[in-house]
Amino acid sequence: MLKIDVQIEKFRIEKVQKEAKITRKDLRDLNLKNKKLRRTIKNSGLGKSSTEWKEELSNIKDLENALQAHQQHLDNLLKALEEKNDQHDRNIRAYELALQEKDMHIGRLVNEIRKAAVQIV
Repeated sequence: MLKIDVQIEKFRIEKVQKEAKITRKDLRDLNLKNKKLRRTIKNSGLGKSSTEWKEELSNIKDLENALQAHQQHLDNLLKALEEKNDQHDRNIRAYELALQEKDMHIGRLVNEIRKAAVQIV
């Protein structure tokens, strides 16, 4: 009977040793994953302090304000350009009308010259 008890105790010890070995391996794996995560957090900037995050947010707000100011400036330039374009279109129409009037006037003068030349000949 004693021999069986010893055998059972050996199996229990072996089982506990196997479980301990697995637990140590799992612990090593978890430590490695923890190190990798910490490295990733550090490299990605996620591990910043609240002061650093406030500074980041302030910088972002400053950039947004600058972007908005540039957008407003571009909108103003575009509006001015559209107004000049409209003025140029009006000028072109006016020049075309003036050119048509001058062309008709020249045509009438040419006709008068022809009539006068026919009378002279």
